[in-house]
Amino acid sequence: MHRLPVAPARSLLPVLAAIGVLVASVPARAQQTGPVVQAGPAAGGRALLAAAETAVATVVGVIQTPSAVDRHGHEARLRVERVLAGPLETGSRPRIAWEELARGRPVRFRDGDRVLLALEPLPRTTLWRARFPDGDGYAVADRGEAFLRNPDAESIDAIAAFLALAGSLRERAPGVEVLARIAARGEPTIAATAVERLRAIPELDTRLSEPAVAQFEALLADDERPESLRRALLALAAERSLAALRPAIVALDRPGEPLGPVALDALAAIDGGLEPARIESLLEASDPTLRATGVRHAVAPRFAPAVAKLAGDPDARVRAAAVARLVADRRETAIDLVSPALFDPDPTVREAAVRGLGELGAASVPTLERLALAHPSPGAAAPLASLTLAGPEGRSALERIAVEHADEKARALARTFLGREPSPHH
Repeated sequence: MHRLPVAPARSLLPVLAAIGVLVASVPARAQQTGPVVQAGPAAGGRALLAAAETAVATVVGVIQTPSAVDRHGHEARLRVERVLAGPLETGSRPRIAWEELARGRPVRFRDGDRVLLALEPLPRTTLWRARFPDGDGYAVADRGEAFLRNPDAESIDAIAAFLALAGSLRERAPGVEVLARIAARGEPTIAATAVERLRAIPELDTRLSEPAVAQFEALLADDERPESLRRALLALAAERSLAALRPAIVALDRPGEPLGPVALDALAAIDGGLEPARIESLLEASDPTLRATGVRHAVAPRFAPAVAKLAGDPDARVRAAAVARLVADRRETAIDLVSPALFDPDPTVREAAVRGLGELGAASVPTLERLALAHPSPGAAAPLASLTLAGPEGRSALERIAVEHADEKARALARTFLGREPSPHH
Protein backbone atom coordinates (compact mmCIF):
# COMPACT_ATOMS: atom_id res chain seq x y z
CA MET A 1 0.00 0.00 0.00
CA HIS A 2 1.24 3.48 -0.80
CA ARG A 3 1.76 6.31 1.67
CA LEU A 4 -0.70 9.19 1.34
CA PRO A 5 1.06 12.56 1.71
CA VAL A 6 -0.18 14.52 4.71
CA ALA A 7 -0.68 18.21 3.86
CA PRO A 8 -0.53 21.02 6.41
CA ALA A 9 -3.81 22.44 7.63
CA ARG A 10 -3.60 25.43 5.32
CA SER A 11 -3.58 23.15 2.25
CA LEU A 12 -6.12 20.37 2.68
CA LEU A 13 -7.24 20.01 -0.92
CA PRO A 14 -4.23 17.85 -1.90
CA VAL A 15 -5.07 15.46 0.93
CA LEU A 16 -8.70 15.14 -0.11
CA ALA A 17 -7.80 14.82 -3.77
CA ALA A 18 -5.21 12.13 -3.06
CA ILE A 19 -7.56 9.68 -1.34
CA GLY A 20 -7.62 7.59 -4.51
CA VAL A 21 -4.06 6.54 -3.68
CA LEU A 22 -5.52 4.16 -1.12
CA VAL A 23 -8.05 2.76 -3.57
CA ALA A 24 -5.96 2.11 -6.67
CA SER A 25 -2.32 1.48 -7.37
CA VAL A 26 -0.09 4.43 -8.13
CA PRO A 27 1.19 4.32 -11.73
CA ALA A 28 4.87 3.52 -11.93
CA ARG A 29 5.71 6.90 -13.42
CA ALA A 30 4.20 8.62 -10.36
CA GLN A 31 6.63 6.75 -8.11
CA GLN A 32 9.71 8.28 -9.69
CA THR A 33 11.85 10.36 -7.38
CA GLY A 34 14.20 13.25 -7.96
CA PRO A 35 13.80 16.84 -9.05
CA VAL A 36 10.84 17.67 -11.25
CA VAL A 37 11.65 17.81 -14.94
CA GLN A 38 10.86 21.26 -16.31
CA ALA A 39 9.96 22.04 -19.91
CA GLY A 40 11.67 25.43 -20.07
CA PRO A 41 14.50 27.31 -18.38
CA ALA A 42 14.01 28.87 -14.96
CA ALA A 43 11.80 31.94 -15.30
CA GLY A 44 13.25 34.13 -12.55
CA GLY A 45 11.79 37.48 -11.60
CA ARG A 46 9.88 36.80 -8.40
CA ALA A 47 12.98 36.85 -6.19
CA LEU A 48 14.66 39.81 -7.85
CA LEU A 49 13.28 42.82 -6.02
CA ALA A 50 13.71 41.38 -2.53
CA ALA A 51 17.19 40.09 -3.33
CA ALA A 52 18.26 43.41 -4.84
CA GLU A 53 17.69 45.19 -1.52
CA THR A 54 20.51 43.23 0.12
CA ALA A 55 22.62 42.30 -2.92
CA VAL A 56 26.25 43.29 -3.37
CA ALA A 57 25.36 44.62 -6.81
CA THR A 58 22.33 44.87 -9.08
CA VAL A 59 23.14 45.28 -12.76
CA VAL A 60 21.88 44.96 -16.29
CA GLY A 61 24.15 43.13 -18.68
CA VAL A 62 24.61 40.64 -21.47
CA ILE A 63 25.54 37.00 -20.86
CA GLN A 64 28.73 35.88 -22.60
CA THR A 65 30.21 32.39 -23.06
CA PRO A 66 28.16 30.45 -20.51
CA SER A 67 29.57 27.02 -19.65
CA ALA A 68 29.14 24.16 -17.19
CA VAL A 69 31.66 23.87 -14.35
CA ASP A 70 30.39 20.52 -13.09
CA ARG A 71 27.13 18.58 -13.08
CA HIS A 72 25.15 21.41 -11.51
CA GLY A 73 27.41 24.45 -11.45
CA HIS A 74 27.55 26.97 -14.30
CA GLU A 75 29.44 30.16 -15.02
CA ALA A 76 29.46 32.96 -17.57
CA ARG A 77 30.87 36.40 -18.13
CA LEU A 78 28.52 39.33 -17.86
CA ARG A 79 29.16 42.43 -19.95
CA VAL A 80 27.75 45.12 -17.67
CA GLU A 81 25.57 47.70 -19.45
CA ARG A 82 24.17 49.53 -16.44
CA VAL A 83 24.81 49.48 -12.71
CA LEU A 84 21.69 50.00 -10.62
CA ALA A 85 23.49 49.57 -7.31
CA GLY A 86 26.86 48.31 -6.12
CA PRO A 87 30.56 48.62 -6.93
CA LEU A 88 30.68 47.23 -10.47
CA GLU A 89 31.40 49.48 -13.44
CA THR A 90 29.74 49.82 -16.80
CA GLY A 91 31.75 47.85 -19.37
CA SER A 92 33.26 45.46 -16.82
CA ARG A 93 33.01 41.69 -17.37
CA PRO A 94 32.69 39.95 -14.01
CA ARG A 95 32.25 36.21 -13.70
CA ILE A 96 28.78 35.16 -12.55
CA ALA A 97 27.84 31.70 -11.35
CA TRP A 98 24.71 29.71 -10.55
CA GLU A 99 23.42 26.17 -10.18
CA GLU A 100 20.95 24.16 -12.24
CA LEU A 101 19.50 21.48 -9.96
CA ALA A 102 16.41 20.34 -11.88
CA ARG A 103 16.91 17.42 -14.23
CA GLY A 104 16.11 17.95 -17.88
CA ARG A 105 15.68 21.72 -17.74
CA PRO A 106 17.58 23.95 -20.18
CA VAL A 107 20.26 26.17 -18.70
CA ARG A 108 18.69 29.47 -17.68
CA PHE A 109 21.19 31.78 -19.42
CA ARG A 110 22.30 31.59 -23.05
CA ASP A 111 25.02 33.49 -24.84
CA GLY A 112 23.69 36.92 -25.74
CA ASP A 113 20.84 36.98 -23.22
CA ARG A 114 20.21 40.44 -21.77
CA VAL A 115 19.38 40.17 -18.06
CA LEU A 116 18.86 42.18 -14.91
CA LEU A 117 20.66 40.44 -12.04
CA ALA A 118 21.04 40.77 -8.29
CA LEU A 119 24.47 39.45 -7.35
CA GLU A 120 25.96 38.22 -4.08
CA PRO A 121 29.41 36.90 -3.08
CA LEU A 122 30.26 33.36 -4.14
CA PRO A 123 29.26 30.88 -1.43
CA ARG A 124 32.13 29.80 0.81
CA THR A 125 31.18 26.13 0.97
CA THR A 126 33.67 23.42 0.01
CA LEU A 127 31.82 22.69 -3.22
CA TRP A 128 31.89 26.29 -4.40
CA ARG A 129 35.53 26.71 -3.39
CA ALA A 130 36.36 23.66 -5.49
CA ARG A 131 34.54 25.20 -8.43
CA PHE A 132 36.22 28.59 -8.12
CA PRO A 133 39.46 28.29 -6.10
CA ASP A 134 40.36 31.93 -6.77
CA GLY A 135 37.05 33.12 -5.29
CA ASP A 136 36.71 35.60 -8.13
CA GLY A 137 33.17 36.45 -9.21
CA TYR A 138 29.62 36.64 -7.99
CA ALA A 139 26.70 34.28 -7.58
CA VAL A 140 23.25 35.09 -8.88
CA ALA A 141 21.38 35.86 -5.66
CA ASP A 142 18.63 33.81 -4.06
CA ARG A 143 19.97 30.48 -5.33
CA GLY A 144 20.07 31.67 -8.91
CA GLU A 145 16.50 33.01 -9.01
CA ALA A 146 17.18 36.76 -8.67
CA PHE A 147 17.11 37.71 -12.33
CA LEU A 148 14.83 39.12 -14.98
CA ARG A 149 15.29 38.13 -18.60
CA ASN A 150 14.90 40.84 -21.27
CA PRO A 151 14.14 43.60 -18.75
CA ASP A 152 12.07 46.54 -19.96
CA ALA A 153 13.23 50.12 -19.48
CA GLU A 154 10.39 50.99 -17.09
CA SER A 155 11.24 48.14 -14.72
CA ILE A 156 14.95 48.94 -14.84
CA ASP A 157 14.44 52.63 -14.10
CA ALA A 158 11.94 51.98 -11.31
CA ILE A 159 14.09 49.36 -9.59
CA ALA A 160 17.09 51.69 -9.84
CA ALA A 161 15.03 54.46 -8.24
CA PHE A 162 13.96 52.14 -5.40
CA LEU A 163 17.52 50.97 -4.72
CA ALA A 164 18.75 54.56 -4.74
CA LEU A 165 16.61 55.31 -1.69
CA ALA A 166 18.11 54.97 1.77
CA GLY A 167 16.80 51.90 3.58
CA SER A 168 14.51 53.87 5.90
CA LEU A 169 12.95 55.78 3.00
CA ARG A 170 11.96 52.53 1.28
CA GLU A 171 9.47 52.03 4.11
CA ARG A 172 8.03 55.53 3.83
CA ALA A 173 6.23 57.63 1.24
CA PRO A 174 9.14 57.83 -1.26
CA GLY A 175 9.52 54.06 -1.29
CA VAL A 176 5.78 53.48 -1.51
CA GLU A 177 5.64 55.84 -4.48
CA VAL A 178 8.33 53.92 -6.37
CA LEU A 179 6.76 50.56 -5.53
CA ALA A 180 3.42 51.86 -6.79
CA ARG A 181 5.15 52.85 -10.02
CA ILE A 182 6.63 49.36 -10.38
CA ALA A 183 3.25 47.76 -9.67
CA ALA A 184 1.44 49.95 -12.19
CA ARG A 185 3.95 49.98 -15.03
CA GLY A 186 6.65 47.39 -14.47
CA GLU A 187 7.06 43.93 -15.94
CA PRO A 188 4.20 41.81 -14.48
CA THR A 189 6.37 39.44 -12.44
CA ILE A 190 8.30 42.33 -10.89
CA ALA A 191 5.04 44.25 -10.43
CA ALA A 192 3.63 41.38 -8.39
CA THR A 193 6.66 41.40 -6.11
CA ALA A 194 6.23 45.15 -5.62
CA VAL A 195 2.70 44.57 -4.30
CA GLU A 196 4.09 41.93 -1.95
CA ARG A 197 6.77 44.37 -0.77
CA LEU A 198 4.07 46.94 -0.02
CA ARG A 199 2.41 44.43 2.28
CA ALA A 200 5.45 44.57 4.57
CA ILE A 201 5.34 48.36 5.01
CA PRO A 202 3.86 49.45 8.36
CA GLU A 203 1.10 52.07 8.46
CA LEU A 204 0.81 51.86 4.70
CA ASP A 205 -2.41 53.85 4.64
CA THR A 206 -0.58 56.90 6.04
CA ARG A 207 2.25 56.67 3.53
CA LEU A 208 0.28 56.92 0.28
CA SER A 209 1.28 60.09 -1.53
CA GLU A 210 -0.89 61.52 -4.29
CA PRO A 211 1.45 60.16 -6.99
CA ALA A 212 1.29 56.69 -5.39
CA VAL A 213 -2.50 56.78 -5.26
CA ALA A 214 -2.58 57.86 -8.91
CA GLN A 215 -0.39 54.89 -9.89
CA PHE A 216 -2.63 52.47 -7.99
CA GLU A 217 -5.74 53.99 -9.55
CA ALA A 218 -4.22 53.56 -12.99
CA LEU A 219 -3.44 49.91 -12.27
CA LEU A 220 -6.94 49.13 -11.03
CA ALA A 221 -8.46 50.78 -14.09
CA ASP A 222 -6.15 49.11 -16.62
CA ASP A 223 -7.82 45.91 -17.81
CA GLU A 224 -4.78 45.15 -19.96
CA ARG A 225 -2.68 44.55 -16.86
CA PRO A 226 -2.83 41.00 -15.46
CA GLU A 227 -6.03 40.34 -13.55
CA SER A 228 -4.03 38.52 -10.87
CA LEU A 229 -2.01 41.68 -10.25
CA ARG A 230 -5.09 43.85 -9.92
CA ARG A 231 -6.65 41.28 -7.61
CA ALA A 232 -3.53 41.35 -5.45
CA LEU A 233 -3.79 45.12 -5.12
CA LEU A 234 -7.46 44.87 -4.15
CA ALA A 235 -6.56 42.25 -1.56
CA LEU A 236 -3.90 44.60 -0.19
CA ALA A 237 -6.41 47.46 -0.09
CA ALA A 238 -8.78 45.26 1.92
CA GLU A 239 -6.08 43.95 4.25
CA ARG A 240 -4.73 47.42 5.04
CA SER A 241 -7.98 49.43 4.69
CA LEU A 242 -6.56 51.77 2.07
CA ALA A 243 -9.33 54.35 2.05
CA ALA A 244 -7.46 56.54 -0.44
CA LEU A 245 -8.17 53.91 -3.11
CA ARG A 246 -11.89 53.79 -2.38
CA PRO A 247 -13.02 55.82 -5.44
CA ALA A 248 -11.03 53.57 -7.79
CA ILE A 249 -12.45 50.49 -6.09
CA VAL A 250 -16.02 51.79 -6.29
CA ALA A 251 -15.53 52.18 -10.04
CA LEU A 252 -15.02 48.39 -10.27
CA ASP A 253 -18.33 47.67 -8.55
CA ARG A 254 -20.35 47.42 -11.74
CA PRO A 255 -22.25 44.67 -13.59
CA GLY A 256 -20.10 42.34 -15.64
CA GLU A 257 -16.82 43.46 -14.07
CA PRO A 258 -14.69 40.35 -13.30
CA LEU A 259 -13.10 42.13 -10.35
CA GLY A 260 -16.45 43.29 -8.96
CA PRO A 261 -16.72 40.69 -6.15
CA VAL A 262 -13.13 41.32 -5.04
CA ALA A 263 -13.82 45.06 -5.13
CA LEU A 264 -16.82 44.50 -2.86
CA ASP A 265 -14.62 42.63 -0.39
CA ALA A 266 -12.22 45.58 -0.38
CA LEU A 267 -15.04 48.09 0.08
CA ALA A 268 -16.45 46.06 2.97
CA ALA A 269 -13.03 46.09 4.66
CA ILE A 270 -12.59 49.83 4.15
CA ASP A 271 -16.15 50.77 5.16
CA GLY A 272 -16.57 48.27 7.99
CA GLY A 273 -19.07 46.14 6.10
CA LEU A 274 -21.63 46.37 3.30
CA GLU A 275 -25.06 47.93 3.58
CA PRO A 276 -27.75 45.37 4.56
CA ALA A 277 -29.77 46.10 1.43
CA ARG A 278 -26.71 45.40 -0.71
CA ILE A 279 -26.08 42.11 1.07
CA GLU A 280 -29.68 41.07 0.50
CA SER A 281 -29.38 41.77 -3.22
CA LEU A 282 -26.12 39.82 -3.40
CA LEU A 283 -27.63 36.78 -1.68
CA GLU A 284 -30.34 36.72 -4.34
CA ALA A 285 -28.08 37.45 -7.33
CA SER A 286 -28.13 35.19 -10.38
CA ASP A 287 -24.33 35.25 -10.51
CA PRO A 288 -22.96 32.63 -8.08
CA THR A 289 -19.79 34.66 -7.54
CA LEU A 290 -21.93 37.50 -6.23
CA ARG A 291 -23.99 35.13 -4.06
CA ALA A 292 -20.77 33.83 -2.52
CA THR A 293 -19.66 37.42 -1.90
CA GLY A 294 -22.96 38.16 -0.19
CA VAL A 295 -22.54 35.11 2.05
CA ARG A 296 -19.08 36.22 3.13
CA HIS A 297 -20.51 39.52 4.36
CA ALA A 298 -23.82 38.27 5.75
CA VAL A 299 -22.70 38.52 9.37
CA ALA A 300 -25.93 39.91 10.87
CA PRO A 301 -28.33 37.40 12.48
CA ARG A 302 -31.08 38.51 10.08
CA PHE A 303 -29.22 36.76 7.23
CA ALA A 304 -28.82 33.41 9.03
CA PRO A 305 -31.79 31.66 7.35
CA ALA A 306 -30.65 32.73 3.88
CA VAL A 307 -27.09 31.56 4.55
CA ALA A 308 -28.32 28.18 5.80
CA LYS A 309 -30.40 27.79 2.64
CA LEU A 310 -27.39 28.66 0.45
CA ALA A 311 -25.43 25.81 2.03
CA GLY A 312 -27.39 23.76 -0.52
CA ASP A 313 -26.78 26.12 -3.45
CA PRO A 314 -26.12 24.51 -6.87
CA ASP A 315 -22.76 26.30 -7.09
CA ALA A 316 -19.85 24.91 -5.05
CA ARG A 317 -18.37 28.36 -4.39
CA VAL A 318 -21.58 29.44 -2.71
CA ARG A 319 -21.84 26.23 -0.68
CA ALA A 320 -18.24 26.59 0.52
CA ALA A 321 -18.79 30.21 1.53
CA ALA A 322 -21.99 29.27 3.36
CA VAL A 323 -20.25 26.51 5.30
CA ALA A 324 -17.52 28.90 6.41
CA ARG A 325 -20.07 31.58 7.36
CA LEU A 326 -22.21 29.14 9.35
CA VAL A 327 -19.25 27.92 11.38
CA ALA A 328 -17.96 31.45 11.98
CA ASP A 329 -21.37 32.69 13.15
CA ARG A 330 -22.92 29.71 14.91
CA ARG A 331 -19.83 27.88 16.17
CA GLU A 332 -20.83 24.64 17.96
CA THR A 333 -24.50 25.00 17.01
CA ALA A 334 -23.50 24.77 13.34
CA ILE A 335 -22.05 21.26 13.60
CA ASP A 336 -25.19 19.42 12.51
CA LEU A 337 -25.82 21.94 9.71
CA VAL A 338 -22.29 21.76 8.36
CA SER A 339 -21.35 18.09 8.77
CA PRO A 340 -23.18 16.93 5.58
CA ALA A 341 -20.77 19.14 3.63
CA LEU A 342 -17.99 16.70 4.57
CA PHE A 343 -19.43 14.46 1.87
CA ASP A 344 -20.10 17.13 -0.75
CA PRO A 345 -19.05 16.08 -4.27
CA ASP A 346 -16.89 19.21 -4.62
CA PRO A 347 -13.50 19.19 -2.84
CA THR A 348 -13.59 22.92 -2.07
CA VAL A 349 -16.81 22.46 -0.12
CA ARG A 350 -15.38 19.45 1.70
CA GLU A 351 -12.30 21.49 2.56
CA ALA A 352 -14.44 24.29 4.00
CA ALA A 353 -16.25 21.75 6.18
CA VAL A 354 -13.03 20.00 7.18
CA ARG A 355 -11.40 23.25 8.16
CA GLY A 356 -14.44 24.74 9.89
CA LEU A 357 -15.35 21.69 11.95
CA GLY A 358 -11.73 21.01 12.80
CA GLU A 359 -11.27 24.53 14.12
CA LEU A 360 -14.18 23.96 16.54
CA GLY A 361 -11.92 21.52 18.39
CA ALA A 362 -13.28 19.14 20.99
CA ALA A 363 -16.91 20.14 20.40
CA SER A 364 -16.92 18.60 16.93
CA VAL A 365 -14.95 15.44 17.73
CA PRO A 366 -17.90 13.17 18.69
CA THR A 367 -19.71 13.99 15.43
CA LEU A 368 -16.57 13.62 13.34
CA GLU A 369 -15.68 10.30 14.96
CA ARG A 370 -19.20 8.96 14.47
CA LEU A 371 -19.20 9.97 10.80
CA ALA A 372 -15.75 8.52 10.18
CA LEU A 373 -16.74 5.18 11.71
CA ALA A 374 -19.97 5.11 9.70
CA HIS A 375 -18.26 5.45 6.31
CA PRO A 376 -15.70 3.22 4.58
CA SER A 377 -12.81 4.75 2.67
CA PRO A 378 -12.79 7.06 0.79
CA GLY A 379 -15.95 8.48 2.39
CA ALA A 380 -14.24 8.58 5.80
CA ALA A 381 -11.47 10.81 4.46
CA ALA A 382 -12.99 14.21 5.20
CA PRO A 383 -14.05 13.45 8.81
CA LEU A 384 -10.60 11.99 9.42
CA ALA A 385 -8.89 15.04 7.94
CA SER A 386 -11.02 17.30 10.13
CA LEU A 387 -10.02 15.33 13.21
CA THR A 388 -6.37 16.14 12.48
CA LEU A 389 -7.25 19.82 13.09
CA ALA A 390 -9.33 19.23 16.23
CA GLY A 391 -6.51 19.19 18.76
CA PRO A 392 -5.64 16.44 21.27
CA GLU A 393 -9.21 15.12 21.36
CA GLY A 394 -9.14 14.76 17.57
CA ARG A 395 -5.89 12.84 17.71
CA SER A 396 -7.30 10.51 20.36
CA ALA A 397 -10.27 9.82 18.09
CA LEU A 398 -7.91 9.04 15.21
CA GLU A 399 -6.09 6.57 17.46
CA ARG A 400 -9.35 4.77 18.17
CA ILE A 401 -10.45 4.78 14.54
CA ALA A 402 -7.09 3.38 13.42
CA VAL A 403 -7.85 0.29 15.51
CA GLU A 404 -11.64 0.01 15.55
CA HIS A 405 -12.88 0.99 12.08
CA ALA A 406 -14.51 -1.88 10.22
CA ASP A 407 -12.87 -0.89 6.92
CA GLU A 408 -9.16 -1.69 6.56
CA LYS A 409 -8.56 1.19 4.14
CA ALA A 410 -10.14 3.66 6.55
CA ARG A 411 -7.92 2.31 9.34
CA ALA A 412 -4.93 2.79 7.05
CA LEU A 413 -5.98 6.34 6.29
CA ALA A 414 -6.35 7.13 10.00
CA ARG A 415 -2.83 5.81 10.61
CA THR A 416 -1.57 7.95 7.74
CA PHE A 417 -3.14 11.07 9.26
CA LEU A 418 -1.39 10.15 12.50
CA GLY A 419 1.90 10.20 10.61
CA ARG A 420 2.40 6.43 10.60
CA GLU A 421 2.78 3.76 7.98
CA PRO A 422 -0.65 2.83 6.55
CA SER A 423 0.03 -0.86 7.16
CA PRO A 424 1.14 -1.72 10.71
CA HIS A 425 4.23 -3.90 11.03
CA HIS A 426 3.85 -7.17 12.90
